[in-house]
Amino acid sequence: FMIGDVKQNGFNRLLGLLYVAAQVLGAMTGGLFCTILFAGHDRVVLSILPEKMLSGIVGEALGAFLMVFMYLCSTEEKTKFTKDSVIQTMILAASYLSAMKLSGANVEDFRLSPVNPAIAFAMNTTFFLGQKEGWRSIWIFLIFGFAGSLLSFLFFRFIYKTTAELAEEEEQA
Repeated sequence: FMIGDVKQNGFNRLLGLLYVAAQVLGAMTGGLFCTILFAGHDRVVLSILPEKMLSGIVGEALGAFLMVFMYLCSTEEKTKFTKDSVIQTMILAASYLSAMKLSGANVEDFRLSPVNPAIAFAMNTTFFLGQKEGWRSIWIFLIFGFAGSLLSFLFFRFIYKTTAELAEEEEQA
């Protein structure tokens, strides 16, 4: 059994778990560097005010949905927006920033949300260490980041990609 043994149209669970672990470890390392570099500076809190919880949930799910959907569109040969890799990279970067801005509209002291559950977790465990306010809404970043990503995958796979394949078949006929 090799870790690199990923089959086409298959999912290697071990590789997926290692990817999640690498995301969390990388985010925690980044948070640790931020803590060291900005020691003594005022720290901000990654949290959502209680009166904005519902809009924060929707924003986080929509931001994750947008980011994952654009990534999936960019990696599938049939659904790519362009064949030019530079423009494709610019589209991905713009969609990531848009997702961060969309979901960060309700985040206290921030204008952007990480949109990535690993980054949100790492920011609270390292950079915001000892700040209880950061933990009151961490569940939104963790649960709804994954939920938005899952919904995006399902939408892409069963609606968008299927519709694109049907349109292509009809065009050829």
